[in-house]
Amino acid sequence: MAFSWIGTSVYMFSLTCATSAVIDGVCYAAVIWSSQLAKALHYIWSVISFYVIIILIVVFCYWRILAAIRRQANVMAGHGSSAAQIQSDRLQTSVIKTMILVNAFFAVTHFPVIFFFLIEYRQCGRPTLATDGLHLSA
Repeated sequence: MAFSWIGTSVYMFSLTCATSAVIDGVCYAAVIWSSQLAKALHYIWSVISFYVIIILIVVFCYWRILAAIRRQANVMAGHGSSAAQIQSDRLQTSVIKTMILVNAFFAVTHFPVIFFFLIEYRQCGRPTLATDGLHLSA
């Protein structure tokens, strides 16, 4: 848990410092990119690492839970208990529904952030080092 907080803080601090500047008294935070390619690569990396990979991790974890339940159901089925089989089927259905619900909520609630990030990426007229020839002094 500490890694997620520390890692995010270091990532955001380094990104903000590297892509921000004060130009003519106006602060441009996280919009001064060295090139359009760097901006595009950052967008792609962010979507994959903060959206796609998270969904894949959740699916993988729930898949492992479902596999354990199925293994346990096979053991119980070997004992010949039909009540245990029915309970196992209900549990499997419950896990599948939960997996779908969790992933759907994550995808729906985080999509506006991804969409806003896309709009921000596509927005024209913001200064970049590559297009406007801005020179930042340290």
